[in-house]
Amino acid sequence: MADGAPPGTSRAEAAQQVGRWLEANIGAVPLGDADVPSSFIEGWSFVLAVGGEQLKLRFFLDTEFPHSEPRIGFAEPPAFPSYPHVEHDGLICVLTSRDVIDPNDPVGVAQYVLKGAADILEQGIAGKNSDDFRREFLSYWVPLAKGTPVLSLLDPSEPTRAIAIWPGKGRTVAAENEKELRAWAANRYGKRSMSSASAHTGLLIWLDRPLLPDEYPETPEALFAIADAAGAGDLLDRTVARSTGSTLVLLGAETGDGACFAGVTLRGGPRGHRRGRSRGFRTTKMDPRHARLMALAGHAEWSAVGRADPRWIHGRDANPDIDELMGSRVAIVGCGSLGSPVARLLAQAGVGTIDLVDPETLDWPNISRHALGAASVHGNKAEQLAAELGRSFPHSRFVAHPKRWQDCIPALEGRDTLVISTVGDWRAESLLNLWQLEDVTRRLIYGWCEPHGVAGHGVLVAKGSGCLQCGLDTMGGVRGTVSEWPASTLRRVPACGAHFQPYGAAAIMTIAAMVSDLAIDVLLAHADAGEHRIAAAPLSAVTAEGGTWSAAWAATAPGDDGARSRRFRWLPTPACPACQGGGIR
Repeated sequence: MADGAPPGTSRAEAAQQVGRWLEANIGAVPLGDADVPSSFIEGWSFVLAVGGEQLKLRFFLDTEFPHSEPRIGFAEPPAFPSYPHVEHDGLICVLTSRDVIDPNDPVGVAQYVLKGAADILEQGIAGKNSDDFRREFLSYWVPLAKGTPVLSLLDPSEPTRAIAIWPGKGRTVAAENEKELRAWAANRYGKRSMSSASAHTGLLIWLDRPLLPDEYPETPEALFAIADAAGAGDLLDRTVARSTGSTLVLLGAETGDGACFAGVTLRGGPRGHRRGRSRGFRTTKMDPRHARLMALAGHAEWSAVGRADPRWIHGRDANPDIDELMGSRVAIVGCGSLGSPVARLLAQAGVGTIDLVDPETLDWPNISRHALGAASVHGNKAEQLAAELGRSFPHSRFVAHPKRWQDCIPALEGRDTLVISTVGDWRAESLLNLWQLEDVTRRLIYGWCEPHGVAGHGVLVAKGSGCLQCGLDTMGGVRGTVSEWPASTLRRVPACGAHFQPYGAAAIMTIAAMVSDLAIDVLLAHADAGEHRIAAAPLSAVTAEGGTWSAAWAATAPGDDGARSRRFRWLPTPACPACQGGGIR
């Protein structure tokens, strides 16, 4: 194909079709190479009558056309931002990431983009789409923001309030208070990252709607006017009075598609000298009214504000369960090949506090199916996993317990703590079962996999269900297995009493996802006590390893040999030696 284009209409042929149409229908004139920006390879100039104005525009194609969208822009870009959907370089945003184009109809695509650009400009000139400046606030504020970037950990909602500020590594971090700030920094950068630093005092002003471009505060006076209009003038005065030459103010608002922030720093003025400060928030005796007058002599610096708060990270303001999940606590007993990915999935889901219990050390053969890698080898699994998850999700809390679960019972005792055991060892879990029977308010999920990872189980044992042993034999074997094997599947290593179960990372991730889903449903009260979930690979995966499906599992869907999941009830068993048939009651 010409120009290395993908199969279908060649780039050269598509460009010729579009060029002929533009020249014949809107009087477009081809541009010389010097007038085509480096990101494009062909262009045309034309004049478009919009809203009573004659606009000089340009039409561009890039090397991927017709599999990419044509772009239209101003020959001489207006001041930014003049119109919604017009970028800093004068290009007009017509299509979104959700729009699909037909590479087999290049002229039709060109017509569609041209009409879309005309509609955008017509509305912009008439001022009919100014609300788009508010809904897409970040697209217009960020290109103008040249100050130090800000990372917000703040709850993106009212009221207006004092906040804690830390000039971190390459960016300023904003949090609700110094305690939260220190916890986040310790997770993200290490425990000593703020050891000799103190938080500054900043201010969040919550507005009823985002600002329009002509409302952006270019001067300290404009920022104070915004604060006064929002009823925050006195609070800004006091915040400025406590500063040491600069004050960061965040302007927050709801767009309808999530919250947004703008950062404005007041700098300079006659009082740009440093004052003494005490540990913690900075203090000064300057009169707030005098502080405002001195701040007005300085200048305002704009900053882009990125969000790293839980509501944004876990759902981009569209997750109705995030507050409940962030307030939840889970303890995972066993941080191995199943427990470690479960921990990570729950952290990604937004669980706020996760206790990690495991006395064992990570070794080289573990890393092929563990959430940790080579950097954590020879370290304790719980400690290394807590540190890694803390770096990845610094807004959450991960507590390591590098010991047996019997030695850290206080960490498991909270009435609202959900305990998940992925030990897969009857000696340990039989004791967990007896511990639960001592206090039936405790909730436990047991997760395990069958040989070669061909199936996984997740069981919620709680008040009203059978106890763990109700579904097991006296040796810890599960009565309702998915697979059957002609001989033991355990493999030995060249060491006394050392065995392992062979399975791969992909198999265990399917089971980890099932166990994690069950845990989330429990935290959100969407699962009943005694729920038993099973995820199974297709029969072909079982037979490839030398096994077969059990008759009971095959009967759950006769004739269906594919992967499947099922839900059952974990009921009390009359002959259970642990609970004597009473279950968890």
